[in-house]
Amino acid sequence: MKLHKYNNYEEYKNFQYKGIVNHHSVEDNLNYEWVQKEDIEHIKHKIIKPYCELHNIKLTRGICHGAKLGKENQWFQEALGFPFIGTDLSIKSNPDMQLIQWDFHDYLDIWIGLFDVIYSNALDHSYDPILALKNWGKCLTSKGMVILEHTQFHEESNEIDPFGASYEEYLEIIQDCNFTVISKTKITSNHPKNFIAFTKEKETI
Repeated sequence: MKLHKYNNYEEYKNFQYKGIVNHHSVEDNLNYEWVQKEDIEHIKHKIIKPYCELHNIKLTRGICHGAKLGKENQWFQEALGFPFIGTDLSIKSNPDMQLIQWDFHDYLDIWIGLFDVIYSNALDHSYDPILALKNWGKCLTSKGMVILEHTQFHEESNEIDPFGASYEEYLEIIQDCNFTVISKTKITSNHPKNFIAFTKEKETI
């Protein structure tokens, strides 16, 4: 497990902005979405739908952390049929895309116990992943779930992606935060991806 250390919070924010406008892995980052619609359909049919059927529940609200321009949360809303907002530290708020400029390490009081689904492929952008996960847990409903994506690109640590960890280490940190894993699935869309879904209390399983 690796974690890049910043001199201060402003340095962290500056590197996150640089990562949005000039990331080494893409030519035009502002029009690039890491998530593919195929991924969202996979999450819907392999994770969310079976969970809802098992517990006879209906989910009503979601949030996507690290949603960039807001396309990711919009695609989730279209696929799942309930409101899905997005947050991103480096992109200005955009009401049309239901996007809020926000640091996902923090939360609004109105978010406590509000969301049935919290999705992120951006935990590698965290300067404190345990803080982020614990605060996301505060925002879950009693039967809500967090869904994290992990790929080989999440394993290295640098100024833009400070948290680097293996798939096994992702599972360890989830357990360390007292979550319970309910689903582990894989898909290859634009590249191989693992999705880990977990809830905050064992009695919700």
